[in-house]
Amino acid sequence: MTEGDIVLSGSNALGLSEGLSELHPWLDDTSRPEALPAIPEHPDIGNILPAIRRRHRDRITGELTMPARPAQYAPYPADLDPKLIDALRSRGIHQLYTHQRAAWDVVTSGRHAVIVTPTASGKTLCYNLAVLQAAMHDHAKALYLFP
Repeated sequence: MTEGDIVLSGSNALGLSEGLSELHPWLDDTSRPEALPAIPEHPDIGNILPAIRRRHRDRITGELTMPARPAQYAPYPADLDPKLIDALRSRGIHQLYTHQRAAWDVVTSGRHAVIVTPTASGKTLCYNLAVLQAAMHDHAKALYLFP
């Protein structure tokens, strides 16, 4: 690695089992027989949903399951720094999702963007790419505020 190389590592999101473990005390009520079962190390959401449905049936007004669909990809933008591209490729990201590319195009043109996609679909990269690029080229700084 040389000076100026970018290394992407870590995650800002909880792992599935860690996230469910945090939710479990809120969802679990040992005084009720239909309380959620103990969460295994690698939980399967399909096993947890029936208990959630039973426990909250009086509050659930609808449920929608959307079928999976194939991902849609777009090439890296020509103006994306090659060091960022190399860092992404080193992590197995060989192209962007179309919403990531669209976000890049909007943000780098100076406009605001709102990104709405399902969980684990790459929203973080939508804003991190522009922030990293600005930090590398303009010595810009960013403040991330999350609710």
